[in-house]
Amino acid sequence: TSGVLAGKTLAYISAGFTNVCAIDTAGKAYCWGQNSSGELGNGTYTGSGVPVAVDTSGVLAGRSLATIGVSETNVCALTTDGVGVCWGDSGGVGQLGSSISFALTPAAVDTSGSLAGKTVSQLSVGGAHSCVLASDGNLYCWGFSGWGQRGDGTMSNVNTPAPVTMTGLLSGKTVSILDAGY
Repeated sequence: TSGVLAGKTLAYISAGFTNVCAIDTAGKAYCWGQNSSGELGNGTYTGSGVPVAVDTSGVLAGRSLATIGVSETNVCALTTDGVGVCWGDSGGVGQLGSSISFALTPAAVDTSGSLAGKTVSQLSVGGAHSCVLASDGNLYCWGFSGWGQRGDGTMSNVNTPAPVTMTGLLSGKTVSILDAGY
């Protein structure tokens, strides 16, 4: 708890394959570990054995983070006002939730499509995909779907959030929590 964490209290932590990120009680993020894909969010590719501050300019200017999730090559977080942000490598499968391939600092998840006009209340990051629970009560996922983990009945990767099929067993159900696995 020295360096950038001196005097801070951590409220949330998430560990990935080769790195870890945490959010303090003020809503700021800190990451450490490997950084070959920019997953530390500090504008570099330099790894760190101690926490470094995630860049708060750009999309995070004036915002606080509520939750964070770490995968193998990227990180996604949710702001307290319901905006999804990601950084790192998209892995060629859309892991950043937008059309960009690499982001060394946080970039907004695309909300021009199926998330238009919605806020996000929960976020979970899987191995190479992410999912959110939106204000309309529906689930939306993006990234890799080689085993159908995006929940739309296909095995197609997508760069931007796409709705999970809420028919069959989910028909008429209210989702209260989500957790994306590998």
